[in-house]
Amino acid sequence: MSWRSTSVGFMVVGVVVALVIPVFATPRPVSQVNLASDQTLRMVIREPTSMDPNLAGDHSIWYVDQVFEGLYKILDDGNVRWLGAKSMEISKDGLTWTFRLNPAARWSDGKPVTASDYEWSWKRAMDPKLASDVASFYVAIKGADDYISGKLKDSSQIGIKALDAYTLQVTMAEPAPYFRAVAGLTYLYPVPRHVVEKYGDKWTEAGNIVGNGVFTMQSWKHDQEMVLVRNESYWGKRPTLQKVIFRIAPAGELCGADFRAYEANETDFAMCVPTADIDRVMRHPQMSKELTAELLSASQFLVFDTGRAPWNDARVRQAFNLAIDREKVVRALSRGLFKPTKVLVPPGIQGYDPGHALQMTAADAGRLLGEAGYAGGRGFPDFKLTAPDIRGNRTLAELLQQMWKETLGVTAQIEIMEPKAFSAWRSARKNQPFDMYTRGGWWSDYEDPTNWYNIFFVDGWLNSHWQHEQFLQLVKAAAPELNKAKRIALYDQADRILERESPTIGLWYFTDYWMRKPWLKDLQHTRILGFFWLRDAVILAH
Repeated sequence: MSWRSTSVGFMVVGVVVALVIPVFATPRPVSQVNLASDQTLRMVIREPTSMDPNLAGDHSIWYVDQVFEGLYKILDDGNVRWLGAKSMEISKDGLTWTFRLNPAARWSDGKPVTASDYEWSWKRAMDPKLASDVASFYVAIKGADDYISGKLKDSSQIGIKALDAYTLQVTMAEPAPYFRAVAGLTYLYPVPRHVVEKYGDKWTEAGNIVGNGVFTMQSWKHDQEMVLVRNESYWGKRPTLQKVIFRIAPAGELCGADFRAYEANETDFAMCVPTADIDRVMRHPQMSKELTAELLSASQFLVFDTGRAPWNDARVRQAFNLAIDREKVVRALSRGLFKPTKVLVPPGIQGYDPGHALQMTAADAGRLLGEAGYAGGRGFPDFKLTAPDIRGNRTLAELLQQMWKETLGVTAQIEIMEPKAFSAWRSARKNQPFDMYTRGGWWSDYEDPTNWYNIFFVDGWLNSHWQHEQFLQLVKAAAPELNKAKRIALYDQADRILERESPTIGLWYFTDYWMRKPWLKDLQHTRILGFFWLRDAVILAH
């Protein structure tokens, strides 16, 4: 699904400057001393499209995550932070997953959060009548795919069952180790049945909404402001923050409004710096200390149509790969914000290894193209690089055009499309030829290799027409493999083949560009979809 694959409004592009922005680690928790008496955090956001966990599949998940919680969170270091569940047991055959829920968990109106709440919520998310974009995250569960498509009418036949008040049993259609990463996502957070049935579509409005997270919604003036307050009945450690004020920016104006408010000390945290202000921020003695580039599990890449000449020759693809100066591209497009990469998948995904990248240099690119029959670019057919008009793709295309001309002697025609038109064009490539394209990037929905290798090449989502038999056998075998070491080894072998054959070309990893005031501490970032975890944040006296 990867909702972040569409424009989210706060990435930056610009011209080439001799400036490198360092990537800083997420700040470590500090001692909570000298706390401010007013524990109110202020920030600018986009209007949520929905605060319903069963429906929110875009940027709204950042705000849903403050008001609701699920079974657990998997942290960037791989550790599990248990929340609505206390433990998880998986049968030896990998088909039966049993979640022991936390009996202390409560809805904000005091009612217990039970296994029946999870069962009802998950089946609701799959109901074709709801037509939720997040339903696809449940397809590993027995009967889910058929229920979502309408083939199965009886929801009791879905492999989700509340065995008792605090035991949830989930039966898989086949072994699905990746479900461990999926089960903690916002898309699987429970919703309060008693509230949904009482208020219907209005259940998420202020005054109606009931959550199970560390904050509750005090008010929501649409397109103006949302205010959250600490959930005093939360079962676990309550936040130090007492209130969060979200000022809602007009559509399309998030970045500018966010940064202006931050610079005027009207907010404590900003998620964006406009391109025109980056240099000034980096040279400012104080603001430069407040700026961090937070690595995301997300990458930008090129895709070849390997089903037709000349792209069906790995030497041609390798030549185009080697002719790219990633450092130059990153400087031009983000002024050092992004992290250049020569491989497709990001850190945290099994199979990732920068050592798998082609070990040759740009000097070898011309030789490879010559070996393929196109020495100096002579005789190379006309070709197009197609891209949607988002995130600096036009600048990227022009840079690649120049690099390939200088190194290989070939000239790309650039085709930039309106995003919706590009989406339709890319989908049609399943059965139609093309040369190469780049899109708006891909963000991991969950940190598992199936969200990359299997979706891209087994399911054919990229429409690259790449049919490498050994690679496909490896990733098909790896997806259901229950032995962790064996699974890692299979994906490692597959990634070596992928990078050697170059059906795709990795360019950079995206980063979030955050600014935190010196008095804001312990605001954590996650690689997956760039969540900001407010539950641990504190405001120091200043």
